[in-house]
Amino acid sequence: MADSSSLPKLTLYLASGSCALAPHILLRELAIPFTPFFMRLNIKGGSGYEAEDGSFSAEEYKKTVHHSGYVPALKVVIEATGEEDIITEMPAILTYIASLAPSPERAARLLGATPIARAKTISWLAWLSSTLHGQAYASIWKPKRFVDQAGADVEAIVAQVGRKTVIECYRQMEAALERDGGEFFIGGGEGQPGLVDICAYLFYRWGVKQKFEMGQFVRYEKVAQAVEARESASGAVEREGGKLVFA
Repeated sequence: MADSSSLPKLTLYLASGSCALAPHILLRELAIPFTPFFMRLNIKGGSGYEAEDGSFSAEEYKKTVHHSGYVPALKVVIEATGEEDIITEMPAILTYIASLAPSPERAARLLGATPIARAKTISWLAWLSSTLHGQAYASIWKPKRFVDQAGADVEAIVAQVGRKTVIECYRQMEAALERDGGEFFIGGGEGQPGLVDICAYLFYRWGVKQKFEMGQFVRYEKVAQAVEARESASGAVEREGGKLVFA
């Protein structure tokens, strides 16, 4: 959208350290105005997120914003028509934000300059969200999701399998970069990261936090460094109270 006055009013529901960092970075990268609404894990010990400022509970959030109670969620209000909606799931949120880029050319580069590149972008985003996040990291953080049998021993086994799966995913990502020989997974043109690269940076940060030996993934590390070097990424990390990996 070239005309900034026609941009919808956006509210990004996010939590520090969560996967919501990716759309947070993208909004800053494109200089799109938005309101960050910070959430926190349910302090009562239940599932889901509640408002960090205490203005609504996890249950209220699930009923009125995100049907699964997760972050991120993007509230979209088109003031000219009064239309209001909520977008959930990482691939959908990132794709929508990219469509709001200042020019059609910038949007096309972010999403993929050709039909094949766009298809690969969608493929990468789906795989990162479902396999690396939804299966591998979820096995580490929420092993009970995958087993009916309760017990610390069973959960520890699931978490260990999750760690092995994360490493295998990172190896696949490194191999893809080596095979394609590019600077980014699917860059946004003119030496800029694309949607996949911004999302991949998030998972690199998680790898560091989980104390994986991320230095072994040389090409992937270069992508993460390039993303973090941008003011959009460093600003988002600092706004969420996080620490830069390469500072």
